Amino acid sequence: MTDDTDTSVGKSLTPVNSTLPVHVPDMKNGLLEQQANGTAAIHIYKYDCPEFVPFLNSIYTGAALSSRASLGAWPPSPEAMQKNVEWLVGDGGYTQDSIKHILWGADQKFLAEKWNTDWPNNTRQSWDKSVRAARASLATVANHEKIGFHDGPHPPKNRCDLLDALVQRCFNHPAAGQARPGIPMVVDLSEKPATDSDKDKHDIAFHWVFDKNKHPILLFLTMICPYGA
Repeated sequence: MTDDTDTSVGKSLTPVNSTLPVHVPDMKNGLLEQQANGTAAIHIYKYDCPEFVPFLNSIYTGAALSSRASLGAWPPSPEAMQKNVEWLVGDGGYTQDSIKHILWGADQKFLAEKWNTDWPNNTRQSWDKSVRAARASLATVANHEKIGFHDGPHPPKNRCDLLDALVQRCFNHPAAGQARPGIPMVVDLSEKPATDSDKDKHDIAFHWVFDKNKHPILLFLTMICPYGA
């Protein structure tokens, strides 16, 4: 951890008030790291195409991020997420109150429609089944990590609750220096190794980036799928 960042998982980032290139967290060998090294391999719930992670990131950042190099300008602009929030509260069927309770897995379908973005390969057909499996699995894994900011006295009970809470923060709080809600997310997918003691269960890894005043700039979020899923 540095004075300007708060790390839950992964390597330290370049200080957020620096103009130096960003160092993406390891994220348990997620695809951002693997693709940067030229060794990417996706084998997760039929999302076996290199376009899937860039597709998700295009929704949250307005850019198809697939590697450390593709992060481009640092940090990603919050404009895309601000537009996401504005669209969901209205055309997307959410209200100012209901978006406070948005759940991971629901927003992607609405936002792909909003951006008129085609899901790559068969990922749209697999998405609902994958979401149900991931949420059910994560709900069985006890959680002891806090969200990272605006925390209550106790951490979320399980990893699914933690995931929802992280997503809710991004859709309901402004990024540093902004007035409108919407914190950019850089998302990733990974797979547990065969040696993991809970290799049959999902998990998540996350990493907030804050400015020097501890205001959130960006969330790195990785879904870690079971080995061989």
